[in-house]
Amino acid sequence: MNRRGFRPNERITRQGLNDKLVEAGSYQVRGRRVEQRQGQAVLRDEEFIFLKITAVSSTGPKRYGWKEVFHNKATGAWTDSPRTGTIDSDPAFEITGANLTAGNTVYRADRSRASGAWMIRSGGGGGSVDIKGKDLVLMILGTEAEYNDCPDAPPASPGCWPAYAWAAYKVCGYQYHKVMDARDLGVWALELNGGSTSAWRRFHPAFWGWDAYTDGLPGAGDDCAGVRFIGTGAGALDCNCPDWLSSVTCFKFSVNYKAENEVACDNSSRCSCDSSYWSSFTSAMSSYWGTTQTTVACLDGSCLWTTDNGPFNLFFSWQPIPRGEPDCDWGPPIFDPCEPCDGFSYFGLSVNRGSASGGDPGNYYSNYTIDPAALRALLQNCATGPLTLEFKSHQANACPNVINWIKIECCSSEQAANCAP
Repeated sequence: MNRRGFRPNERITRQGLNDKLVEAGSYQVRGRRVEQRQGQAVLRDEEFIFLKITAVSSTGPKRYGWKEVFHNKATGAWTDSPRTGTIDSDPAFEITGANLTAGNTVYRADRSRASGAWMIRSGGGGGSVDIKGKDLVLMILGTEAEYNDCPDAPPASPGCWPAYAWAAYKVCGYQYHKVMDARDLGVWALELNGGSTSAWRRFHPAFWGWDAYTDGLPGAGDDCAGVRFIGTGAGALDCNCPDWLSSVTCFKFSVNYKAENEVACDNSSRCSCDSSYWSSFTSAMSSYWGTTQTTVACLDGSCLWTTDNGPFNLFFSWQPIPRGEPDCDWGPPIFDPCEPCDGFSYFGLSVNRGSASGGDPGNYYSNYTIDPAALRALLQNCATGPLTLEFKSHQANACPNVINWIKIECCSSEQAANCAP
């Protein structure tokens, strides 16, 4: 017989023996829903998970299909779990009546003690723009005057206080994901106490206007939408040529040219360029039609690499994205604080007509770009290249574009040595 609390030399009686036999044993219970209350182990009635929406009901009460997700604290990413629910079997409901959409937005959901259904805490709901997530932080992008002529910019502010263009972000792991900007809400941002700021592209604590679906107050509506922020002492984000380019002396560019019959220009409706220029241009292109030419661009100044390729001059350089017009930048989709300038800059390849093709190095022909993150990844592992640059624009009066694509890759150590001053 196992000892159940008998002490040495203890007198065993019939009553004592019966008491010991029916006495509950001493066990330790552990688990996700186990907690200690007043010294006793109890099972919590509540259960919560994190999920994303996979489907939305089209009839009846708003029901949502869902997939559970787990957070990876090392990477900040969310990973799908095999646990799911459909709109017909174990659906989820949003507690404020918000209109959610399927996607990658992560929500917390609690199992209702009353109905057994999953209840989503979205932090927002109703309307075309969800502003009830009070943890949205505000990035100030520039002044109203810099952005007021941009497409879909909000109507003019009252003008009594300085007004600013903005974008709102939500924390996601170690990054920030953009939720909306001034165009979505239709109002400019004002400093809480009427002050001013020049902390461009910096985050500020924000206070959002209430409306009917936020606070349930009578008579409230979209007219109450607005945002205020607290000015900070931080200076503007200062972006320059990245440090990770300090030791890069060269890049290799490959240009693939079209066949001549693909771009023949006879001054007809197909082409509007000057015929005399086109004659000299086709002569300069005579040995390049239908070929791929590879050249090495050497460092030629601060964050500038240059080379000649066929009848063209190539200028590859780091470029900041200016505030306001003409770029009308409304903030990057993802802001990485470890590389804050990635979203506010790019690398541009300017293709210019050289003297051999009837122009000079300053004659713009076409433009290509590559994202800073992509270029950094290439330099970290050259085996991932070559990468194709994104075509952006072609000079309208420069005759047809004769280039199919341009690729960039790392240059060899020998090529780098040849570029050394």
